[in-house]
Amino acid sequence: MRQLMHSFRSQPILRGLVAVSLFVAGLSGLAQHKKNSDPSSAIDNADISVGIFGQFTSTVAATSQPIAQSTNDSAGALFSFHKSDHWWLGLDANYGYTRFSEYYRVTFGSVCGLVCGSVTPANARVPASMHEFTGAYLVKSPISLLRLRPYGEVGLGDLVFVPPAAETALTYQTSSQKPIVPPPLRSIIAVPLNISAQNCFAGLYAIGIDAPLWTRHLGVRLEYRGLAYKAPSFGSSFLHSNHSVLTQEPVASLYFKF
Repeated sequence: MRQLMHSFRSQPILRGLVAVSLFVAGLSGLAQHKKNSDPSSAIDNADISVGIFGQFTSTVAATSQPIAQSTNDSAGALFSFHKSDHWWLGLDANYGYTRFSEYYRVTFGSVCGLVCGSVTPANARVPASMHEFTGAYLVKSPISLLRLRPYGEVGLGDLVFVPPAAETALTYQTSSQKPIVPPPLRSIIAVPLNISAQNCFAGLYAIGIDAPLWTRHLGVRLEYRGLAYKAPSFGSSFLHSNHSVLTQEPVASLYFKF
């Protein structure tokens, strides 16, 4: 049992999947209502979708703290399952995946060792994969306009940030201010970082429209999603800004309705 628990704690993706599965199961229990005994009712008013999205994340400015953090834009894939228990209310489960790099700029003060002088801000780049496990309430419009049916979502989930196995380091440059060393002595120093995968709790909101194509079973889904969460630090105190960021994701998907 101890070995099993250790294995569970060391697998952040598994933790995220279990947490969101329990969350969606809880929502399903709250939304449960009387159904007939027909087994096919389990997928009535349900659909699956596969889409691509752009990922745009806000930055953390080094104003009240010494760490500035930014994320490069990226593209990813989103897999969703929608299930409506009522004509206007349902549940949504999502898995998303993307890859990007986190950039950090850490400002140190002056240092004095063998060489007294100033230290330029340290820089680090952490390439990472992000796995999204989210569940949400789904609210649909009671009417459609030109066959377009809008909807909205609000929910919670877990984001898992997985860095590479290769070592990451903070790099910074020192410059001597001693007049006896013209020109100033400069040296590049690298500080290895002990980083690891990290789970981040996230809030989810989304609005979108469904547009059926040739039949009611197949259609296009256009969606705007937002994810709010703490900026990842990959378990390193050097990279911990303790600030929240917002990731915006425009999504285009194809859905199949059962």
